[in-house]
Amino acid sequence: LVLRDCDAKVLIALNDLFESVAVDVLPLTNVELAITTAIDDLDSVRRDQTGVATPALPLASLLDDWEGATPEPVVLMPDDVASIVYTSGTSGPPKGVLNTHRNLVHNARVYEVWMGIGPEDVFLCGTPLFHITGLVAGIALSHRTGMPLVLFHRFDAKECARLAERWRCTFTIMAMTASRSLMQDGGIAERDLSTLSKVYIGGASLA
Repeated sequence: LVLRDCDAKVLIALNDLFESVAVDVLPLTNVELAITTAIDDLDSVRRDQTGVATPALPLASLLDDWEGATPEPVVLMPDDVASIVYTSGTSGPPKGVLNTHRNLVHNARVYEVWMGIGPEDVFLCGTPLFHITGLVAGIALSHRTGMPLVLFHRFDAKECARLAERWRCTFTIMAMTASRSLMQDGGIAERDLSTLSKVYIGGASLA
């Protein structure tokens, strides 16, 4: 439904999700190119519409092919659509919310000023990038300020604490459930998280 609704032409997916979710629905969409990647080795496989395994276009090789290249400049206006973020569908089918470049820049600027974010900060990304918080507080804010962005796979409290210590993270935003897991299961007593001075929690009252 989402691929058809936004008339997507390119799909980028983890190879396991591509195989289990996307491959069967692609013939029902207008997707012209599928790019897959893997968490462990960046090697990926996709199946064509006949069900025969065929080499995919791996993201790693695509990046290698274009290393050092400069894309043609694109003229963007403030009210051009920058992203389409889909709702959870609690009141019916998911609805695509159109965010303009003006929207994203303004909201990133709010984070920058309100939370005092600069290039010296390091963001431990505790929210998924497909969520509006990860999109704005992660991608848009890091682009705006030059702040490094520390990403990891599906949330794991111990890995989260390890990365916070390893990269001397200063800033994070998490849902209450994630922060509770970090406090209870992350082994934080064994980690030096003294640099993590800007911690924001959303989605529920702070325990």
